[in-house]
Amino acid sequence: KPLRYTSLLETHITSGRVYQLYSFHHADALNAVVSAASIIAKVIRDSEIYEIRKTHSNIGSGYPSDKLTINFIKDWVLRFGEAPAFVRKSWRPVKLILKESAGISLDQLDQFCT
Repeated sequence: KPLRYTSLLETHITSGRVYQLYSFHHADALNAVVSAASIIAKVIRDSEIYEIRKTHSNIGSGYPSDKLTINFIKDWVLRFGEAPAFVRKSWRPVKLILKESAGISLDQLDQFCT
């Protein structure tokens, strides 16, 4: 996966600058700067989830492995025909929910919510 992620990041870099991109698992345990960035990202994520809960109280943890979160997304898609703007559409469970709303079975979804 790190190589795949590196390739993904490279498709979004549009500057003509020369760079060396490193992507590897558990970098936060190996590098203090990455560790600090990880902590900051988690604090910001928690703050964003808190803000979303002010409007949408029953969203669960916000992680795709959380059944409450998945049920919130399912209900939203049923009501509005699309995923909420604040949901990561690249998550496999969200893709499955959207496919279900287009007429494809969601039976497989439960395997992601254990």
